[in-house]
Amino acid sequence: MKNRIKEIVKKFKTYIKKLLFPLYLFPIKLLTYSTYYFLKFVWKIISWPFRKWSNFFKTILWTFITTYILLSLLVIIDYLGREYGNFDKILCGADVKEKLKTSVVRIIGGYGEGSGFFISPTEVVTNFHVIANEPSPKVVFPDGHFETPVKIVGDKNMDIAVLTLKNSYPDFVYDLPNEFSLISNEPLLSAGYPLGSEITGDVTIVKGNFIDFRKSSLNNLTDQEIKKINVDPTKSPEDAVFAFYTYLKARQMEKGYNLLSSKYLEKTNSTEWTNRFTDILDVDVISTEKFENTDDTVFVKFGTTNWVDGEAEYHFYEGTWETVIEEGIYKMNKSKIKEVDDPDYNWFYE
Repeated sequence: MKNRIKEIVKKFKTYIKKLLFPLYLFPIKLLTYSTYYFLKFVWKIISWPFRKWSNFFKTILWTFITTYILLSLLVIIDYLGREYGNFDKILCGADVKEKLKTSVVRIIGGYGEGSGFFISPTEVVTNFHVIANEPSPKVVFPDGHFETPVKIVGDKNMDIAVLTLKNSYPDFVYDLPNEFSLISNEPLLSAGYPLGSEITGDVTIVKGNFIDFRKSSLNNLTDQEIKKINVDPTKSPEDAVFAFYTYLKARQMEKGYNLLSSKYLEKTNSTEWTNRFTDILDVDVISTEKFENTDDTVFVKFGTTNWVDGEAEYHFYEGTWETVIEEGIYKMNKSKIKEVDDPDYNWFYE
C-alpha cells in the first residue's frame, strides 16, 4: 500500500514538472491539457449509455425523472407567482397571525360592536355602522384595557369611521398594502371579532382572497354625522342625573366627578371615586323621572356593560338620587341605588 502511494506521488510530481517546464510552454500546455481532459470527460458521458444495455435503460430512466422534477418546479413557480404576486410574500406570513392577534381591536358601544385596526399610532379605523348613534364607543385592546376616543369622524355612505385616541400605540399600526402589490384572487387573511362580545377570546382569523380595493378619501371624513353628547345639568334634577351617567358612559370622569355635591365629596376623592368604574364600558340610562312628590329626588333606571377578563358583563340598577343645587347646577347628593337581578321585559318599559 505504501509503495502504491509512493508511486502515485512520484507520477504526480513528474506530471507537474512536465507541465511547468519549460515555463514558456506552460500556457500552451495548460490550454491543451484542459481542452483534452474536458473533451475526454464529455465523451465518457456521451458514450456511457451506449456501452451496454443496462446503461442505456438507466439513462432513459434518469432522463425521465429529471425532466419530471424540472417540469414540476416550473409548475410550482408559476402557481406561487400567480397566487402570491411575488416570491417575497411567500415567507412574509410566518408571523402574520400572531401580529394580527395583537393588532386588531374591538370597538364596543351602546348600540353596536365591531372590529378596528390602527392606521396611525393614535387613529383606529372601523365601520360607521359600528359607532352610529354612539357618542362614546370604546376601543378594547387585546390585553383587556380600553379607551374612549377623544375625536370621531366618519362618513355614513362609505361606512367608514376613524376614532382618535389620546394615547399613542405605534406598535399596533399595521401598514396597508400598496394597491399594486396585490393581484386578483391572491390569498389574504381577515381578522376581526364577528358577533362582537358574544364570542370571547382572541381575534378570529379566516382565509379569503383579494378581489379589489375599496377606494375612499379618509381626509374628507367629518364629525357632522357623529352622535354628540348633549346634556345640561342646570335644567332639572332629571337632566342632572342623566348628565351624570352620560359622563360615566363617555368616560369623562372629571365632568362626572364635578357633578358630586360637596357633602358627597366628604366621603370620597377623585382617585377613589374614579376607580369604582374602571371596568365600565357603557352606561345605558333607561329612564329618569321625578320621584313621587319630591322636587329634588330622581328615580333612575340604568344598565351597565362591564369588561371583565375579556368578556362583557351586563348589570341593571334602579333607585333614587337626591340632588342639591350648588353653583347653579343640580349635583348628586345622596343615592339609594340597588342592582336588579334578571329584570323581565316589562322592567325596561314601565
